[in-house]
Amino acid sequence: MYEFEKLEIWQLSLELIEVVNKSSKKIPYNDSFGLRGQLCRAALSTSLNIAEGKGSGSDKEFKRFLLMALRSIYEVVAALKVAVKLKYFKETEIKPVLALCDKLGAKTNKFISTIKSRIENS
Repeated sequence: MYEFEKLEIWQLSLELIEVVNKSSKKIPYNDSFGLRGQLCRAALSTSLNIAEGKGSGSDKEFKRFLLMALRSIYEVVAALKVAVKLKYFKETEIKPVLALCDKLGAKTNKFISTIKSRIENS
């Protein structure tokens, strides 16, 4: 088992990938914005950045990758909001995904704060 696999935020990011992949199928494959693919890539990027950051070897680099993961979570949220605006989803349909993004974002922010404290105290 790799170290990143033990992280709760990485495990949550896998849930996000699964939920986004399933729900994105409601977006037409050939939508003019490429929204479906972008939504899936943003969810995947969250997970990949957490894993890559954990393997970076330094707290400073790990923090940088966690910030990128956090931005990818925001991208998922923004893409879902666009999908609602384009009437691919109803607001109620994306609530569970947004709740997962909120949970993952909060835990990622907490992790970033912990690492930031470690950096400042070293």
